[in-house]
Amino acid sequence: MSYARTAARLDPDDERTSLLLTRALVASGDRTGARATLKALDGTSAGWSDGLRIELARWQLLAGDPAPARRVLERTLPEVVAQMLQDSVRANILLARDDWEKAEALLRASERKVPKGLDEGRVDVAWRNVQRELRWVRLRRALALWRLEGPAAAVPEAAKAEVSDEAYVHAAAVLLLAACDAADDRRDDAAARLGVLAGRDPRLAAVLGKMSAALRSGEDRVAAARSTADALAAQDRSADLLSAAVADALGGAPATRASGTSRR
Repeated sequence: MSYARTAARLDPDDERTSLLLTRALVASGDRTGARATLKALDGTSAGWSDGLRIELARWQLLAGDPAPARRVLERTLPEVVAQMLQDSVRANILLARDDWEKAEALLRASERKVPKGLDEGRVDVAWRNVQRELRWVRLRRALALWRLEGPAAAVPEAAKAEVSDEAYVHAAAVLLLAACDAADDRRDDAAARLGVLAGRDPRLAAVLGKMSAALRSGEDRVAAARSTADALAAQDRSADLLSAAVADALGGAPATRASGTSRR
């Protein structure tokens, strides 16, 4: 956050650095500071591109200031990638209402609006942020499918989200896949996934060791899942709702609908 503050101070007229600062503030849990920055930005955003205005709306929602965000999210956009980004952000409104079914449908529609090839390991630099957004879409859809239909339905989307280069998205996807392994009684596979993640992200190592032990033994799984989700949430407070859903999955909570009921 200190780097983002410095960048915004040195170039106050660059909306991208201000949006970066807003993202850092929301992720750290400082929604009050984020709203102050967003208020200043909202008055200058009329001439921005659709992509930047959608990004502004994303952080307005997550900072707890939804009214100006809705003006952008309700517009009809002509360009298909902008529509994908708009749908992705709109899904956060549904998730905040705990409407996982409508969120899953919107995220599914969002996926279908992007060009083929974005799942490749490398894409042109101009498409990298769209690729990251797609993997963020897939993480949230995987969690929605887990809640609606159960672990098996979540695996394909979680596996696609796992390759994200964003730390939170990657870690959450790995944790969800480990929960799916455990639900299928492949506890050693689940523990192995967590071991790899612990080696990659030392911030999670201690809680992942306890989570692995809980998955293998079946004891204190819910408590270990909560501790793991708390450590994950500390990396990005803007995703607290998803961190709670990851805790449910790791803790072994059942789907809210009968497994096998599909809308795809």
